[in-house]
Amino acid sequence: MLGLRGALNPVPGSGPVSVSAAAQIMLQKVLASEHQSQPVRVNTLLLATPVKTRARTQAPPEWVSADGAGKYCVYLAQSDTDGETIIFSNSNQTP
Repeated sequence: MLGLRGALNPVPGSGPVSVSAAAQIMLQKVLASEHQSQPVRVNTLLLATPVKTRARTQAPPEWVSADGAGKYCVYLAQSDTDGETIIFSNSNQTP
């Protein structure tokens, strides 16, 4: 699952998004708990910065890129990580 920074910290003007993002983290935890005995891994990659995209190229270097988030998702799909909320807060965290 992909989450947004508003899930953990209030972002002015994003109340509904923050509430649904926080609920998604709980859903991830519940699903991971319910499927512990099955070969299923459920994680949330929480993007804690705005995301650099092709349309938003002028961004601070520490912002997470769309490509970096995708690479992190591939890494998680190949790892044994389960039931975790990974806070991706800096582009240097890309595995």
